[in-house]
Amino acid sequence: MRGGMVAVKGIGVDVVKVERLVESLGRFGERMEKRLFTEGELEYCRRHKDPLPHLAARFAAKEAAFKAIGTGLSGGVGWKQAEVIQPGGQQPKLRFSGVALERFQALGATDSHLTLSHAPRKQAAAKAPARKSKGPARKPARKPARAVAGRARAVRRRGAPSDGPRRGGRGAARPATAPPRVRRARVTAARFRRVLIANRGEIAVRVIRTLRELDITSIALFSEPDRASLHVLTADEAYPIGPGPSRESYLHLERVIGTAKRVRADAIHPGYGFFAENAGFAAACEAAGIAFIGPRPATIAALGDKLAARDAARAAKVPMVPGTPGTVDSLAQAQAAAKAIGFPLMLKAAAGGGGKGMRVVRRASDLAAAWELTRGEAAAAFGDARMYVERAIERPRHVEAQIVADGHGRVAFLGERECSIQRRHQKLLEETPSPAFDAKTRAAFGEAACRVAKQVGYLNAGTVEFILDEDGRFYFLEVNTRLQVEHPVTEMVTGLDLVAEQIRIAEDAPLSFGDRPPEPRGWSMEARIVAEDPQRDFMPSIGRIERVRFPQGPGVRN
Repeated sequence: MRGGMVAVKGIGVDVVKVERLVESLGRFGERMEKRLFTEGELEYCRRHKDPLPHLAARFAAKEAAFKAIGTGLSGGVGWKQAEVIQPGGQQPKLRFSGVALERFQALGATDSHLTLSHAPRKQAAAKAPARKSKGPARKPARKPARAVAGRARAVRRRGAPSDGPRRGGRGAARPATAPPRVRRARVTAARFRRVLIANRGEIAVRVIRTLRELDITSIALFSEPDRASLHVLTADEAYPIGPGPSRESYLHLERVIGTAKRVRADAIHPGYGFFAENAGFAAACEAAGIAFIGPRPATIAALGDKLAARDAARAAKVPMVPGTPGTVDSLAQAQAAAKAIGFPLMLKAAAGGGGKGMRVVRRASDLAAAWELTRGEAAAAFGDARMYVERAIERPRHVEAQIVADGHGRVAFLGERECSIQRRHQKLLEETPSPAFDAKTRAAFGEAACRVAKQVGYLNAGTVEFILDEDGRFYFLEVNTRLQVEHPVTEMVTGLDLVAEQIRIAEDAPLSFGDRPPEPRGWSMEARIVAEDPQRDFMPSIGRIERVRFPQGPGVRN
């Protein structure tokens, strides 16, 4: 390292509160210790009068290290593959092993620099348990315990060979001054021990991450083509569910429920897509004695019908777009509705979703053709040709409210998400807060969303969607009875883990924040990457992805 010149290959930062570690060790004891730390790390920490700050520092160092090498806890990387060592009482260093070592070397890194620091605390934490605790979880100290930070850098000496391109990280490196870290909910009711994820891909990996944080066994399903997928490699257990076509695997209700019963799953998380908004699947889970991590079946069924959802919103005295109160069963009825509502108008399928089964009509002469096209599309996509008519809002904004509701009477509004930038009614960018909202509008918007949820007795996480006109007035659109793709936008500014909140609610525990939802801090945005060809009117573009580089840095989450 001549002249002190190095090439930095990756940086990771992590902050841990000692009180959180106290809670977790109090619940899981020796089992958690052995999962997280090597014997050498445990031996070193136990030599100190108060070992907890040292354990917390090593926990933070491991998370920072995995961010620095761009893996996170995925692809076969385990906690013990990054070990903090202090040879001869010198400056602490990182020692990698297994898959983590392979990733470290693939970066072209030859050394790592580790810095540990902590803020003073006024109350000493309890000692780390030497044996597995069978008692209740310790209560946290009245004043915050010490926050321990770990910062790791993977570096390459100048002139050292590089084995390939620099890789991006999957973890979100977040400095202490950034918006709040994700708060892991502490479950106090009857806990799930084994949760099956009835999904694949990104959302399955996302759910597995929270299950790992909560020390719940994660169970993945896979079709034959997905055998080597990341969610399969990341989960604690994985089981085959059938051949490639979704209807024979992930959408095969009997196979999914049968596998869940066979592997003794306590609960099923549906993710998004597939069975996430399927009332029949939620009911089948209940019939099998397996908890469904989502709303009640009757709620899913009611809100899945746009006309029933509009009735609920109307009963809750939420603003509605002018339109027909019920279905329009013929072209003649549609023409009569058009005269009453006026043009431009929107034809909508009662069972629609995902941008399908809806069409803007600007002139009376276009209504007949649009009627036939939209009815046919609705029948083909949803097996339901029922239609209704609404006034079309010109140059609208699409804004949605994130809500969570527990079984103890609490319904909370966690802020809005602006989703107005779309193509073919599909979202491309989501952000919070909405640039269209002031404090007064936001408060009224949140109250309206909560009224809809209370009207239907909503349980778990959901999204109430609204449309805003050019004057800033909002109107009810629909309710999504699932976790949204864009939920991390809300997590980044509230510090909440929405998957953990879902699990708490399904366990009949109250919301982690009680009656005081966290105030959003900062601004976050999510961009969707789509395989489309801009030279061909953004038509779908198929092919093999040869190389991908994920962004990394403070506040970036992948």
